[in-house]
Amino acid sequence: ASAAAAVARRPRSVDADPWRQTFHIQPPVGLLNDPNGLVEHGGTYHLCYQWHPFEPAHGLKFWAHLTSTDLVNWVEQAPALVPSSPQDMHGCYSGSGIVHDGAVRFLYTGNVFSPDGQRLPHQNLATLERDGRVVKHPANPVVPPLDGYTGDIRDPKVWAQDGWYWMVLGAQTLDGVGTVLLLQSADLVSWQLRGEAAGGAADPRGYMWECPDLVRLDGRDVLVVSPLSDRGEGAGGPRYVDESVYSAGSLDLATARFTGAGFQRVDAGPDFYAPQTLADSSGRTIMVAWASW
Repeated sequence: ASAAAAVARRPRSVDADPWRQTFHIQPPVGLLNDPNGLVEHGGTYHLCYQWHPFEPAHGLKFWAHLTSTDLVNWVEQAPALVPSSPQDMHGCYSGSGIVHDGAVRFLYTGNVFSPDGQRLPHQNLATLERDGRVVKHPANPVVPPLDGYTGDIRDPKVWAQDGWYWMVLGAQTLDGVGTVLLLQSADLVSWQLRGEAAGGAADPRGYMWECPDLVRLDGRDVLVVSPLSDRGEGAGGPRYVDESVYSAGSLDLATARFTGAGFQRVDAGPDFYAPQTLADSSGRTIMVAWASW
């Protein structure tokens, strides 16, 4: 309700600003970052994004929500996710959308900090109801605590394959190295860790791998990640800062390992970050990203 009030109070000069975007999606007020929950259902595309409605800076994150039938003309909907539960009280971080049992479901990271400032990640499930409300699952969080990793575990991307649901999840090892975890579920509610699909000691590229995405193109699995790293040169060459990279190869679900031909930039960046893909009903693979600054 408070986010909706912030939109309602925006000055008329916001819409009249000659620099305001007319093609790219731009927030009504406040800050936009990662695209989330990209899904198609019943001929309608749903796109959410990380949104701080109270100022143009990073802060308490909501999920803004838009719909479209053509990916060009978008209609603002009520916020999809609001940080209103013990499992996401300090922000609804990034995640993805999937159609399950005839309804759109969102898997997302609830950001929670302990009193001493430790990050306590929660991977949560929510359902978009017919009336437009988004209802959070009573069993949240749906992913159990994962040993061997820091609190930097976030940004679930979920898909269906071979009769199961699969999730890639960005994480950081206790040694401070980025990695992508692979999890498996029969119902989107109970998830089991299968292993580290990529990164870790085998590929120490950055200290945290954000916003993993897995898409199948031309018979190959393509893994997309957004590694976080310090600026400058590392021991292995240039460090990746605020950009996204991809690797084409194969994800072996039995061994939970991704084998690829090395990572390449998706875009020269930094104005192309945290991309998310959707294979729609017409056979197209669509990618949406965030122009960070």
